[in-house]
Amino acid sequence: MNRRTARAAGLVALLVSAGTLVQPVHAAAPAPQNTCTGAFCVTFDLVTYDALAPTQPTTAAAQPTNLALRFTDTSSAVATDKSTWLTKVSAVLGSTSSKAFAVTAPDQLPLGAYLAGTAATASGCAAATDFAAACPAGSGTGLVEVGGVLPTTIKRATFGISRVTTGAGGAITAELTVRIDGELLPSTTTTPLTFSPATATTGPTLTMDTRPAVTPPVGYLSAELSLNAVALDLNGLVTEAAAGAVNPPVAFVRQSPTCTTVSATLAADARGTATAASSFPQGVKDCPAPADLVSVVPDPTNPRAFTFTMKPPTAAVAGRTASLEYVFGDGAKALAGASTSHTYPVASPVVALVSVLDSAGARSTALQVEIGAAAVRGKQKEGSLVIGSVTDQGTGVGLGDQEVLAYRCDTRRTPISECSSVGRATTRSTGKYRLKIPEVERLGFVLVAYAGTATTSSSRSARFGAARAIDVLPQPEVTLELSKKQVRPGGTVTLSGKVRPGKQGKSVRLQGFLRGQWRSIGRTTVSQQGRYALAYVVRVPGRDKVKVRALVDGTATTLRATSPAKGITILR
Repeated sequence: MNRRTARAAGLVALLVSAGTLVQPVHAAAPAPQNTCTGAFCVTFDLVTYDALAPTQPTTAAAQPTNLALRFTDTSSAVATDKSTWLTKVSAVLGSTSSKAFAVTAPDQLPLGAYLAGTAATASGCAAATDFAAACPAGSGTGLVEVGGVLPTTIKRATFGISRVTTGAGGAITAELTVRIDGELLPSTTTTPLTFSPATATTGPTLTMDTRPAVTPPVGYLSAELSLNAVALDLNGLVTEAAAGAVNPPVAFVRQSPTCTTVSATLAADARGTATAASSFPQGVKDCPAPADLVSVVPDPTNPRAFTFTMKPPTAAVAGRTASLEYVFGDGAKALAGASTSHTYPVASPVVALVSVLDSAGARSTALQVEIGAAAVRGKQKEGSLVIGSVTDQGTGVGLGDQEVLAYRCDTRRTPISECSSVGRATTRSTGKYRLKIPEVERLGFVLVAYAGTATTSSSRSARFGAARAIDVLPQPEVTLELSKKQVRPGGTVTLSGKVRPGKQGKSVRLQGFLRGQWRSIGRTTVSQQGRYALAYVVRVPGRDKVKVRALVDGTATTLRATSPAKGITILR
């Protein structure tokens, strides 16, 4: 298998990645690092396989990551003092604390691939008498303490991984077949592989607990296996994911490492309190330049669709070709050229990632494109006037200088592309708008839509469009006439007019502006001809003028309608 090995000493926090074209930082790789704490010694060896290894599948959009972790306890006391036996090995994973590693379909991972691309199978490992020869990458040696009817002894043990299963949350369990002095134990045991996601301050970790309890051989009462050698390959199993909330919540499958220098920290704990650790920095070369954004443009007829346009990608090495991998942020991705379109299942804030991927599997750092979301509100203020606002969905802050369109549609489910535009407005700096629509003749609705925001820079967010159906009602026309415009106190003025459309018996309220507000001065009904009339005796002490108006209350099928106000002069 084509692979490159990186080894170095020293304790460094966080960061591991494995993947495309990994090269050692140093020109000549030193021997595996030996680290001792008291009587506890560990030899570390991190092997990062080339993603172009011939035994690996070549899936350009999701090249597998191959990470081999090797730990060996070299303490001279290991065969006699079980307190120094190796109990746990772990690796801190992730190129930054803002990225996490995820398990990619581990239940579908074939055992042969799990064992570093060898031809080993589960049955072959289980039947072998020497696991180290049959399954070198999925096996190890250890020591076991046995006791009971016989004197307590410490014997050599070997193990092989016979099956890999997946538990809740993607946790992996490796079933081990164990032999003590060549004798096959009557049952298998399991060892959990635990993946902990990144937090705001720490990278994710991979932990393998190598102290499983096993069923002892016949003739022994107890046994506890502790492995002092581990060689475990995660072949095509670990992939880097962008951290942060997504909707719907899914893992992004990402190749790692990105084109930066990263390091892994490997650690082993003794049965006592001692811990040994070593770091393994790695460099990456021949990576293409990052994607260069031209624009991300929403589809005005579909609030959840965008067209992504990039500059044509180029490879860093002559003879290779390059394409773009779009990870849209909703669990979907595509390998495409400089332009592609995507429709999101929901219009919620999301981060899209675009990387350049060449034909050899080398991958650039990811360009991040934020796509925000908006909320549209509105209501019919009066017959031909709709008012409302466009705001950021998360913060509620108004979005200024945004175009808002009104549409007439056959049904509320009719696509915008099949609707007719009937009005247009631009939001003010506060996000509010006032939009004129044609006269409403019957009960119905208009669709008020904000088409979204395009961007030409990754430092500025694009934005989903948004739409809202607003119920609209016809508004009757009410006129008002005065039999007299001037009258002495106590005089009578007939208030009359028409209601169109006028329904016989419909109530008309007459109001006067008295003591600072509109107050009732009488009520009448509409005649068969759509007319109404009411005699009003003017008694307004201390006033020279009074304003009056007619009002028809709204119903389930009509808006409230008010006549223009008219003034009556009171003569003294």
